[in-house]
Amino acid sequence: MIKTTFPLSLLNFRCQHSGTIIRFVVALVISLGGMTVCSPTILSQDRDTLRLFDLLPLAIDNEWTYRFSSYSSFHGGFYGECYGTKEVVIVDSVGTADSTIWNFIGSRDLVCDGCFQSNCSSDTIIDSAPFTLVERHAGLHQLYNPSPGAFDVFPFSESPIDTNHIVFRYSMDRSLTLIWHGAEGCVVADGSLEFQESQGELSYNFNCDNIDGSYSFSYVLLSAVINTVQPAGTSTGPGQFVLMQNFPNPFNPSTSINFSLPKSTDVSLKIFNVIGNEVETLVSKRMNAGAHTVQWDATVYSSGVYFYRLQAGEFTETRKLVLLK
Repeated sequence: MIKTTFPLSLLNFRCQHSGTIIRFVVALVISLGGMTVCSPTILSQDRDTLRLFDLLPLAIDNEWTYRFSSYSSFHGGFYGECYGTKEVVIVDSVGTADSTIWNFIGSRDLVCDGCFQSNCSSDTIIDSAPFTLVERHAGLHQLYNPSPGAFDVFPFSESPIDTNHIVFRYSMDRSLTLIWHGAEGCVVADGSLEFQESQGELSYNFNCDNIDGSYSFSYVLLSAVINTVQPAGTSTGPGQFVLMQNFPNPFNPSTSINFSLPKSTDVSLKIFNVIGNEVETLVSKRMNAGAHTVQWDATVYSSGVYFYRLQAGEFTETRKLVLLK
């Protein structure tokens, strides 16, 4: 594991007062009248060193598997629960001027039971989809997901309602627990996140009560494969173009195509049938550096094998996708 050091005086705590006492293990001071939450910022001084620990190691091919469970109950006689596993793996990354965009594939293997009044059903869900996690390079490297979804086991918000629920990659402690109260749409809400150096997120629990009912979910780490850990502020980009395999595949009727650009360039993304005829142009324009997602809706096309080709500057790559109706 790569160990990162920063100057001892790098932490300048900018503090603001809050009237509610909320526990969470980041630098804070609790007083009788409320709580002073101090957010660290980097200063450029070169005295002794302060060791920081990597609490969510990010590098391509790192993967995590979690036991997942959820429960919901709403007025009118509905309740539902899901249980099983969720797995996430980092497939590539793209560097920008101030951030690294980490591209994941998330997979679910769940059993979901639900009842509405006396009618009950049970379904099995086995699927996968991409999602992203953004790592800011400044300070302790805030982590957030711009579009949390069903496959994401790291639904960290960029600007949560409770500012105590801000996740940083690096910490002064080997382990870290965040505990917070309050969330949008919840009358009463409680959550907790637990991290461990070089392993990542150990658990995530959330409970919400609102005027219509309640819901909760839980993640518990079952296994982690940490192949490498990249040092702070580095990434695999922006030195390369990447065209990812579409998800889902096979698909019906729509699928997502993800690609990454190391620089601003003219981009063409086209669909071809098995005999090489162009059937649709998805992109034909200049695009900025970064990660991009394009949807292809193949409702009007027949089942079969198709190909999608990305041309970006001098880069060209073609991949196969299967429409199965």
